[in-house]
Amino acid sequence: MNAANKDKSDDDHAIIPPDDDDVNVPSPPTSQTPFLTINDIPIYFTEDWNTGIGGGLWTTGLAMAKYFEQHAIDVCDNLRCLVNVKEMRLKNECVHQQLDDHQLTQLEGLSIDQYTSGEGCGIKALELGSGNGFLSVCFLALAQTIPLKELVVTDMADHLTLMAETLKRNSHAWDELRVIKPIDGDDVATSESLYKDTLSSDDATTQQSNVTVTVTEHQWGEFPTITNPNPTIEQRLQNQKYDFIFGSVSL
Repeated sequence: MNAANKDKSDDDHAIIPPDDDDVNVPSPPTSQTPFLTINDIPIYFTEDWNTGIGGGLWTTGLAMAKYFEQHAIDVCDNLRCLVNVKEMRLKNECVHQQLDDHQLTQLEGLSIDQYTSGEGCGIKALELGSGNGFLSVCFLALAQTIPLKELVVTDMADHLTLMAETLKRNSHAWDELRVIKPIDGDDVATSESLYKDTLSSDDATTQQSNVTVTVTEHQWGEFPTITNPNPTIEQRLQNQKYDFIFGSVSL
């Protein structure tokens, strides 16, 4: 019995395999064949179920990727509206709240001059429960024509390596990649930074510039709290404000 015909209880957590005749799933790519192409940007991804449930592509994740692919113009138009609203809000805060350079830098990492000119006023995005990093690469390809400032890719600690490998394989879609890994038994973490020009890529440079992608463990809650006055770097990342949050779940 294939996954499409399983009963409801099984189907809630079923993944339709690539050879399922009832679902239009892309053929497994070779190392040189893009899995998908969004905004003329190739996306490289290979399923590997040996790494666990995060190694494969759930049908909900594929559905969102296909939506990004087929509705790229509409999604980008909506994201540009977010950028415009954010820019107007920040300019208003500069004028009416009389924020100084230090406060603005703490808030967005930009100076007053950059705010008032609109320079660098990009959006911040967060993917929850990425699993393998595939959807984040799709989003990076989708967002090539908008000012995307930062993308944080999260999941449980045992998925960090898998997410990082997918992002590294698609180095043509970002400028800087940070991988933050927790150290067992401690509240500190190691951080590895990579840059586009340090990784080989056969693809032309994308239109996007100055995009930082951070791969980190997802930790629940808001930080700091009374009982946790010194949040970890993962917690600080997740406690900041994001303009766009996305992810896929099994239904």
